Amino acid sequence: MDVLAVEHRKQLNGKPVTEDDIIVLTSGSVKFHKHATALLIWEIDVAQRKQEDEDALTAVRKASIIEKLNDLGYAEDDFPHTNVRDWTKIIHQPKVLTKRIWKSIKPKLEALLLEEKESRIREAFEARAEERLDQISGYYDDFVKGLPEANRTLLPNLYDARYLPSIQALSRENDGQGSVIRDEFLELTVQILQEAETYKANAKQIAATAMAECFSRWQAHAREEDLQHLTPDQALTRHYAVFKCAMEGHSPGVEAHYLSFEDLHNHWRVHHPTVEWGFRVAEGSGAWGYIRSSGEPRIGKEGNLILDAAGLPHDTPMSVLTELLQSGRLYCVCGDPALPPPEQLDWPKFVCVIVPTVALRHSALTQILSSSLTSWMTL
Repeated sequence: MDVLAVEHRKQLNGKPVTEDDIIVLTSGSVKFHKHATALLIWEIDVAQRKQEDEDALTAVRKASIIEKLNDLGYAEDDFPHTNVRDWTKIIHQPKVLTKRIWKSIKPKLEALLLEEKESRIREAFEARAEERLDQISGYYDDFVKGLPEANRTLLPNLYDARYLPSIQALSRENDGQGSVIRDEFLELTVQILQEAETYKANAKQIAATAMAECFSRWQAHAREEDLQHLTPDQALTRHYAVFKCAMEGHSPGVEAHYLSFEDLHNHWRVHHPTVEWGFRVAEGSGAWGYIRSSGEPRIGKEGNLILDAAGLPHDTPMSVLTELLQSGRLYCVCGDPALPPPEQLDWPKFVCVIVPTVALRHSALTQILSSSLTSWMTL
């Protein structure tokens, strides 16, 4: 250290540094580096030999356990594929398999083997039931196609029909063994239609909730408050209960906007048969479902203006509004060529064309022929 200090002072005094000076200055560092390298190599070698010893001990332990399980009648095919973590934790340990350890782990291993067996039985059963559901879905599709069109509108699509209690029960009969014949399905059609009524009530609730969520996001407080006092059945008759399907990939010509609840549901049944009604991309306050209100905030406000101009109450049912349109008693004097003829109109189609116009011109663009209105009211 004294030599280094002296040499350092020489450098500070401006004297030239010789090669010997450099050797003296660096010799200590070289020795330390060589020692550290040798120590690191030794530690790696020790760790590697230790790991090899542990791997060998683990392999012996695993082989011993498998041999004992084989003696108990288990094959390696019986070993878990589901709860692998707990199984591996018991078997893969660098410890000698003593009698005491075997006595301790044997019941744990057998419990995991039983769990695996039951899991495979369930999986096989569910697979058989799923195959039978595919058959039943075909029968259900044929059955629905044979019904009058008006009776199909609010029936579940192929996806939701699979979860009707009677269809689920049929798929699981006889432990899911064998095929389902058509007559077995046809015997259940009355029950299926009864269960569909429960489904309809739930479908209406989902649509009413989706509508309320849209109003909340748009801060349409008047309509939010209105919905709080209405049942789903009542809410879906309001003039603002106009929906759109937010699913992507609709074919050209498929109408997915400005639909009544019934038309939206029928659209979903026909064009999205394998998607759950009310499917959401996520849960929580930031989630959007694929059932949404059409027309954004304007449709409620401008719809009120239309009804006011026509002298109709704001709670006039949509079916009545459609009847007035189709009979020619409710019409718009704007002369928009986009408006279909009366017999092809319903309320959602009407507001699809009229709402943008009313938004620009807050005047009485709609009228009811007084003579026709009088005759309608007296019927």
